[in-house]
Amino acid sequence: MSSLPNNLFVGSTIGSLKGINVKRENGVLKVAAKNLIRDKANLSSQHEIKTMNWSDEHRDEILIGSKSSVQSFSTINNALCNSFALPENECCGIFKSDEKIFVGITSGSLQSVSTSKNEPEWTVELKMNQCIERLRRCYVKTNIVATGGKNNDLKLWDLNTKQITFNAKNVKPDELQLQIPLWISDIAFCQQTESVSTCSRHGYVRLYDPLLPQRRPVFNAHQDDQVFTCITCAPAENQFLVGSGTGDLFLVDVRGKNPFVGKYKSFTGAVKEIICPPRQSLVFSVSLDRHFRIHDFSTRKLLLKEYLHTRLTTILPREPFVVEEIETVESEAEESTEPCIMSDHQTVIKEEDVKVTDNLFDKMEKIDDGSARKSSLRLKKKLPETDASEDGIETSQKPKRIKWKKNV
Repeated sequence: MSSLPNNLFVGSTIGSLKGINVKRENGVLKVAAKNLIRDKANLSSQHEIKTMNWSDEHRDEILIGSKSSVQSFSTINNALCNSFALPENECCGIFKSDEKIFVGITSGSLQSVSTSKNEPEWTVELKMNQCIERLRRCYVKTNIVATGGKNNDLKLWDLNTKQITFNAKNVKPDELQLQIPLWISDIAFCQQTESVSTCSRHGYVRLYDPLLPQRRPVFNAHQDDQVFTCITCAPAENQFLVGSGTGDLFLVDVRGKNPFVGKYKSFTGAVKEIICPPRQSLVFSVSLDRHFRIHDFSTRKLLLKEYLHTRLTTILPREPFVVEEIETVESEAEESTEPCIMSDHQTVIKEEDVKVTDNLFDKMEKIDDGSARKSSLRLKKKLPETDASEDGIETSQKPKRIKWKKNV
């Protein structure tokens, strides 16, 4: 199997990018992490990494969107290729198409910059007139992007026509005829269909099908006292994984009365991003407690938990995700069955030790058999006189017989 230098990449709140190599050694997952962006002058909260994505199918370049800039990082040379300052606000989504980097701006626009020009200029592709918190690109139809934010429900945009193809409608009011609040925090496209799932900071998980005529969600679930921060499609159909700001990671199933069917544990900070590699029963997650975790999707067992020193915000695995197998070779001393041959120096020391011990035994006084008998007799006199019976019980320990008188 070919050895990969890094099969995972994580970003942090101070703008650092780390490459992670996950290997399996004797059936146990182990991690080797390395800092890829080492410029300490640019490591600050102003350069917090908000989102990451691959530039193309070859997975040789990573697009990094932060608060103040957009960067491209080469995984072959482990160096930054390009860096562009954002025209306004911060990035909430990034992807590349036709030698252009498209960036979603939280103020409510989709802008692009050409990487082929010497003097890059930002071009407004879409003007949404509403603040957005997340922008995602569809896997099936690459010309479709989804947006959503606070008081801004899900919308699907066509990059070719610059028009809205789907505008979601809020659910019905509650019993008091009050409108359900909207605050979309993350969006996830299903990799095989065009359905879209969203999570809300008000504790809602919803599923939309743009192919149906209805605009309301086909699935709606609510969890009390939860602030959902990220969502992703699970390896199994009709299931999702959603993380919260309280350090909870739930498994949601659209079938059945109770949609929250499971929970992944060991989190102590807000879950920032979840990714499930396709056709693999693994769950990758990063959180603000500075840990990177790998869970087994089916058993929900924690396979790996690694402390990475910085508060993590994003994660980007290679596709396909490959774990290198390492078999540790036992030492030759344990495997060899031949007798150990000592050096000449060791043999000399052994012979000297034997001579010293012989001299010690020669100098010791010899004890005759008669004296040994006398010493044994003295010991017998000191001991209390107890006669052992045939049963091995001393006479002093034998119970006394009780004589019963006959009634006259």
